[in-house]
Amino acid sequence: MEKLDNTKIEFWNKFKRWHLDDIDICLANNANYAATKTMLSLIDSLGGFYGGLIEYNNIYYVPAGGGSRSKKIYDINNKSFEKSGSKKQFLNFTKNYLHEFFETKLPFGKNIRLSDVLYEHFRCGIIHEGQPKFGTGITKENTPIVIYTNYKNIPVVLNILALRDMLRRAVFEYERDLSDNKQPERMIRWQIRYDFLTQLKF
Repeated sequence: MEKLDNTKIEFWNKFKRWHLDDIDICLANNANYAATKTMLSLIDSLGGFYGGLIEYNNIYYVPAGGGSRSKKIYDINNKSFEKSGSKKQFLNFTKNYLHEFFETKLPFGKNIRLSDVLYEHFRCGIIHEGQPKFGTGITKENTPIVIYTNYKNIPVVLNILALRDMLRRAVFEYERDLSDNKQPERMIRWQIRYDFLTQLKF
């Protein structure tokens, strides 16, 4: 993060502190759904920074890459973007920083990745409906196991203490990668997201 000016460093430090501290406060007070919602919202936000996600005329876009031009490219404020979505950014972040979810599949059903379950059943359920979707639940166990299957007759249960620890690790791994000179595109996308959120010209 040393490449950023003081204003952006202050923004990032507050962003981390407000999310991570609030998660710990909620967990300490047994506000488990509030803690889970904050964690899932944090993954959403980090996915936006990781992908450079912006919103233009109610459609999500990310910076167009230099590879295949098969997708339709849009010029927005003299920069090239392509259509994307918040789900794609959420899953991309889990693939790179919460890889346990992306690499593991449910042992039953249609061989679905845990990252898809985390998004569809927990993220969408808790953020939009206030509770996990049918067949899923949350628990608070002091173990590294982040997902239990067939736990107390519930098919899929999220261990929010393990998720908290994984997410804290992911935040600092992502921050480390932002300073990696071998991956300058990550800092570029972070800056695009920052500029969009702070209403600067992107």
